[in-house]
Amino acid sequence: MRKILVFSLIFALLFTIGCMTSHPNQNLKMNEPAIFEGNGNAFSASIDHVEVTKYGSYLHNIIVYISIKNTGNQAISLVAYTGLTDYAGVKHNGGSTAFGLIYPGNSATSHDGYSITSEQEYQALLKGSTIGVTFYDDKINPYSASWILDFNNI
Repeated sequence: MRKILVFSLIFALLFTIGCMTSHPNQNLKMNEPAIFEGNGNAFSASIDHVEVTKYGSYLHNIIVYISIKNTGNQAISLVAYTGLTDYAGVKHNGGSTAFGLIYPGNSATSHDGYSITSEQEYQALLKGSTIGVTFYDDKINPYSASWILDFNNI
């Protein structure tokens, strides 16, 4: 009887921990949603679109638009931190972007920007790049995903 109780408690603990973690969402295609469920939250996220503007000879301004859809039953508030990595592993850190309060069934879009200051760095991004995004809810629970960006088809 005691063994059954111990195994039941271990199972319940493992089940609870499993429900609190987000699903791995790595190397998704643009517009492919990352699905997150845990910590009382449920939402999907995707890279909506990317804009590139060239200023002068070398400066490229890259704006990445991120969309969130609240698929859960309670309102959520999210902040995202991004990083853009080229084919050689060079990472360009983005800033943070807030989505505000998103009610169940509603969506929100925000954006983050990168200033690429050399033609060499921009060409490296064209060869292949990934954007990693970590979302934090109001309880500072992390949810991470990454998307492969194809700058040649923007």
